[in-house]
Amino acid sequence: PQLAAFFGDFYAVANILVLLIQIFALHLFLQGRGLLTSLCVLPAGLLLGGSATFLTLSFAAVVGTKLVAQTTLFTIDSGAYQILYLGIKKQTRTQVRALVDGICKPAAIGITGALLILVAGSVKVYYLSIPGVLLCVLWFFLARHNYSYYLSGLIDSLSARLFDFSEDPRDMQDKSVEEYTRKALPTAKSEEIPYLLSVVRQLDHVDWSEEIRDLLQRPEPEVKIAALNYLVNWGKPGDPSNVLELARHPVAAVRRAAVRAAGLSGEAVMAPIRDSLADDDPGVRAEAASALIDMGNFGGMMQGVVAVKNMLESDDKSSRVAVANPVSRLKIKGRTESLLQLLDDNEPEVRLAALRACANVPEPELVHKVLEQLWHPRTSAAATEAMIALGPLTADYLAAFHDSSGLDAMFRRSVQLPVILEKIASPRALEVLQRALDFAGPNATEGMIAAYCRLLERQPSLEPIMAHWESVMRNQVTATRKRRKLLGKSTSLPEGGFLQSVLREELARHLGNIFTLLGPLEPTVKMDAIRSRLQDGDADQRSNAMEVLEPSAYVLRRQPTWRARRRSCRGSRRRRRTAG
Repeated sequence: PQLAAFFGDFYAVANILVLLIQIFALHLFLQGRGLLTSLCVLPAGLLLGGSATFLTLSFAAVVGTKLVAQTTLFTIDSGAYQILYLGIKKQTRTQVRALVDGICKPAAIGITGALLILVAGSVKVYYLSIPGVLLCVLWFFLARHNYSYYLSGLIDSLSARLFDFSEDPRDMQDKSVEEYTRKALPTAKSEEIPYLLSVVRQLDHVDWSEEIRDLLQRPEPEVKIAALNYLVNWGKPGDPSNVLELARHPVAAVRRAAVRAAGLSGEAVMAPIRDSLADDDPGVRAEAASALIDMGNFGGMMQGVVAVKNMLESDDKSSRVAVANPVSRLKIKGRTESLLQLLDDNEPEVRLAALRACANVPEPELVHKVLEQLWHPRTSAAATEAMIALGPLTADYLAAFHDSSGLDAMFRRSVQLPVILEKIASPRALEVLQRALDFAGPNATEGMIAAYCRLLERQPSLEPIMAHWESVMRNQVTATRKRRKLLGKSTSLPEGGFLQSVLREELARHLGNIFTLLGPLEPTVKMDAIRSRLQDGDADQRSNAMEVLEPSAYVLRRQPTWRARRRSCRGSRRRRRTAG
């Protein structure tokens, strides 16, 4: 009873400490600058505990050592080692983790246990703390070595522009990343600057004003534009003089970016921004007008509004193209009407510019106009991106379409609608796709089926949707049976070759839809390979493929064609065994 009470109290205290570490301390240790400290916490605790055990020979020292190991091994130490994996190339990270966690760690634990069993009867227990202390010293060196490798891998990934800092932004807090970025920015090539500036954006706790100022002084226009765009999107208010100088740069794209960046400084730069209204480039004029409107000063706002109105009504196509994006970024009401006007323009280039600007204006009034552009070959791709950017607004508009035949006509008219709904991936998007599939029945297209299945794969559970999935599957199985019957009858028709080729294509399409629909039930199975084995494989391959499908094909098993295929496969297999 005393031993049980001791262990109960010990693990109760240990679990409380683990919880406190997880809540209050772990995130501090695992910041990039504290990673080396995190790697050394456990060996330091074991070193002190082992030394105390050997010197005092006390039970309290043993308990303290065990408590340190129990509370830090699965919190600070384990978390630190998981971060070390990020220094390994993404292509081999999974294999290395499997090797270390699946083979090396269990092997080390087993070997250590075997050694302890061998020496347990011949050596006093407290003497075991001596090799433990020596191993802890070695542990410190290995931790430092691993940390150096981690930094080296991090820098190599940055220099090769392969590091995905969105995967774990804690790595961006490391001092070495900051030092590398500071050294790389001044001499980086123009194509490397956007990537390095995206790294700078993650290091928002560091002052980068001097580096950005140096980039603005570099001669390459691309570098200047990248630095100005950084100031627009993530920069902090500062001295606008360097930016205003670039508003007179000979390259129009630099002037546009400079006017937009300078406009963020407010009324202090109103006078030079007004001067840009007379610029030869319509893009510069549009940016200047947008900046004056957003400043909120009555005089500047009036000038900006007049300039925007003149550009919207201009006979010059380039002016209407140039004004689309700046108008979409205005912070006042009325921009939607301007975009609607541009979406009705006769020139495809103007409509394309307006479609690209729609992502800045999430307003439901735009959806129907964007949808109209989906039918035009010149604007279809841009309209697709715009509808995806409008997201739930697009799904809501289509869901409110009460005429199912009209909805079906839209799906027939554009193969992009299923793709758009799949990208939006909202509950309303799935609802719209279900309505379209219900109306289409056996005539549902491959794109609709594929988008539907990809949406199903993202659902937390298929149970609420299984009834609808079964109805879609039955439609495809029914269509497959009809095509098979028609194909069999067409063989007796004279000169029926063309009809047979059409029926074979339709049969292949419906069969493909069936296997696509099975995908969400078995996401780990490659349905294309299963279909290939069923159609072109030998008897054993077909039988094996059927066994793989057995857990998910309960609907198909109720269909006559499916049962006939199963009987054929089983019969072929029995004949092969008998012949053997």
